[in-house]
Amino acid sequence: MPSPDTSRPSGHVTWRSTVDQALKLKEQGNARYQAKDYRDAIEYYSQAINLHNQIPEFYTNRAAAFMILHQYEEALRDCQSALNLDPKFRKAYLRGIRCYTCLSRVEEARQFADKALNLYPNDKELRSLRNRIDIVEHKIQRIHEKMWQIEYKYLPPLLQPYYSSPFKNNQDSMNNNNNNNNNNNNNNDKMNEEDVKIESDSNESKNNNDSSTSKITIPGMLTDEEKKDLSLVLSMVESLLSDETSESLYLKCLKVKILILKQDYDQALSYATNVMRFHSQHMPLIKLRAIALFRTQNIDSATKHAQQILKHDPDNEEIRMWFKLFKLAPRLKEEGNDAYKNGLLPEAIAKYTECINLDPCNHGFNSVIYCNRAAVWIKQGEYAKAYDDCSICIELDNTNAKAFIRRSQAALSLKKFNEAANDAEKACQLDSSNTDYKKQLKHCKTELKKSKRKDYYQILDVSKGTEDKELEKAFRKQAMKWHPDRFSAATEEERKAAEEKFKEIGEAYEVLKDPRLREKYDQGYDLDEIKQGAGGHFSHGMDMADIMNLLNGMGGMGGMGGMGGGPGHFTFRFG
Repeated sequence: MPSPDTSRPSGHVTWRSTVDQALKLKEQGNARYQAKDYRDAIEYYSQAINLHNQIPEFYTNRAAAFMILHQYEEALRDCQSALNLDPKFRKAYLRGIRCYTCLSRVEEARQFADKALNLYPNDKELRSLRNRIDIVEHKIQRIHEKMWQIEYKYLPPLLQPYYSSPFKNNQDSMNNNNNNNNNNNNNNDKMNEEDVKIESDSNESKNNNDSSTSKITIPGMLTDEEKKDLSLVLSMVESLLSDETSESLYLKCLKVKILILKQDYDQALSYATNVMRFHSQHMPLIKLRAIALFRTQNIDSATKHAQQILKHDPDNEEIRMWFKLFKLAPRLKEEGNDAYKNGLLPEAIAKYTECINLDPCNHGFNSVIYCNRAAVWIKQGEYAKAYDDCSICIELDNTNAKAFIRRSQAALSLKKFNEAANDAEKACQLDSSNTDYKKQLKHCKTELKKSKRKDYYQILDVSKGTEDKELEKAFRKQAMKWHPDRFSAATEEERKAAEEKFKEIGEAYEVLKDPRLREKYDQGYDLDEIKQGAGGHFSHGMDMADIMNLLNGMGGMGGMGGMGGGPGHFTFRFG
């Protein structure tokens, strides 16, 4: 800090000596400015002003130093002080216009420039600054045009009535959309069915063992076009902040808002925190930081921010709604948890659904709610809904082991055996110490292995618990249906297909009629393993004559010989 000799001589100090001393201090300030020591320059200029405050140039020189340090508000005050002394001081207008523009206060910048041009209509520099104001305003207008519909679309329903469009001609359509959204949000049952949409290949249901190629539409998730638009407006704002509006608090808040809209909540919080170091009492910035905090699961801090704004502005209805949202979301979550624990499953579903609908863009928080709701769907036996909720949770947070294990359970019940095993394995990777997950993985692998075998129950068209007498009837019915003699007049291809089907029927019956073999089959063993375990009992199986004799003994078609050569012509072995 400089320490110039500003002591006044003893005795009576003349006005001229005071002015001279102030001018010397100004020159010292100029020298420090030229040396790029702007803080010392400000100190010299300030001491000059303290000695003699009637020279406009002292103020504009200090304004220039403030501007270099991005202290535009202080610079504006100096420009206005200079104009109070000399309303036609050109340099004060030039610097004042730049300050207003850097703060993106375009209306005030325009008024300032127009006033200066009235005094200096042919001034090229003033005209250039005036044109730049129009350019900045046009850029800001374009930014709003790109983002306002996205901003409204992704507002929580509670907040939509408090949103003001920057474009009045579009306000009516926004209000209509708002009425429609409010009607939809009042129908929780409808949302249960529609808040998750799965777009899938029409052939998927034909092969449950293949991995799903479904595309999940997640509520509150940006479209690719919206992401592109928001990236564009973010680059426009950053361009302005790096150039002619570098210290615009308005644009800095706009950047935070765009980052929130882009759903980049961590970066929004980080940037807002940095800006708040210098603007800790700026209420719009505090509001944006509160939203970023809420969507990064810092709910208590978000609530405190809202309370801070309401202390400053108790009639702020928008903040009051955000405050309500911050308090309501965790409460609904706990109410859903309590309902589930107490066996009130429909109530738990309703609470979780209401919680999700509060703020669909709160992906970190909602991912947990989707996972919780999936547990209720599983408990209710609604496995497709559970599968969808787990899939959304995983899309939002692919580190949630519970979501993988619950989707594994749902997939298993939906006979998506490959997916069930893969999800269980992923859950074990995320939580390697969880023994329940390991049991689920083992179970999934067993079911997957079983799914790849021939389904003997399906071949005979019986259920797993069918008793011997019914099993015998089912065998006889299927064997007669596919008896090769029935296909003696068919094409070669049809005869071969019937023969293969007939063999499968005999194979299925041989295994299921024997309690020991059936038990092995039910435990997941394939045919080769069953043979090995059965020893000589299963070493040859039944040939065609055995099946014919068995059918004949049941009063069936065993004696028919329509395939040229009789039963002996079709000797075969199972496996």
